[in-house]
Amino acid sequence: MGRKRTAVIISMLTASLVLGCLIYAGVQKAKRITVDESVRLLLEYIYDADYLPLCTRYNAEEDEPLMTAYNAEWVRYPVYEFEIPNDTLPIRRQVACIGETRDGEWLFFGVCLWKYSTEGEERKYMMPKYDSRYAVNRFTKEIVQERYKSNRWWIYNEDYEQIAEKPLVYKDFYE
Repeated sequence: MGRKRTAVIISMLTASLVLGCLIYAGVQKAKRITVDESVRLLLEYIYDADYLPLCTRYNAEEDEPLMTAYNAEWVRYPVYEFEIPNDTLPIRRQVACIGETRDGEWLFFGVCLWKYSTEGEERKYMMPKYDSRYAVNRFTKEIVQERYKSNRWWIYNEDYEQIAEKPLVYKDFYE
């Protein structure tokens, strides 16, 4: 009877230990951040400020975000548009989802800048200026920029190129 009781106690302790390890591993597993959280991180990375509350979020083409043939081929939804308060230049900034790696780890965004002029109360938008693309890791929150300007030359980031080589999924809408 003693051996049987010892075996039951050891079995229960082992099961409790295994269950505890599984619960701990589940808690430690990184959570995937949302698209809005990814955009917030990206805006803080680019502009050193949280401009997400200023963004107009467009979830479909019918919502009529600023679009041209220039970037429409790689734009997916949602699209975020905003203006920096008290900016001396009349520019509307646009952040658009592009694609996602199959494993859901990296979400890609394109950033365009739209200059405009005001005639009366109507705005006249000019052709957008493509700024750069960015990859945001939805687990580690790392941000990798496609390119940057140095001494009037565009320098392309090899790290971005390696991430962009992963198989991508193109959806009409990212969550």
